[in-house]
Amino acid sequence: MNKAADSTTKTSQDSPFVAGTLAFDILDTAWRMTVPVVLLAVGGLLLDKRIDSAPWLTLLGVVIGFGFSALLVKKQIDAINRLEQNKENKK
Repeated sequence: MNKAADSTTKTSQDSPFVAGTLAFDILDTAWRMTVPVVLLAVGGLLLDKRIDSAPWLTLLGVVIGFGFSALLVKKQIDAINRLEQNKENKK
């Protein structure tokens, strides 16, 4: 097989979004940081409008969202550390 054919053939390993790559890890962290904050903030905003308590439930939603995001990111970091330790133990 020639070099031109090799360069046009893509495998899943060539993708920047394969588990364990930096791009995948960045996207995985990004959703863990944004989704809980946005969902809980929007939920708080809707409840504030419904019961006329603005901005307290929105702020509470943001604070709880940040806390939940921190827990999700910590779980991700712990999982990555376990994978790294398993790789080192196999060597």
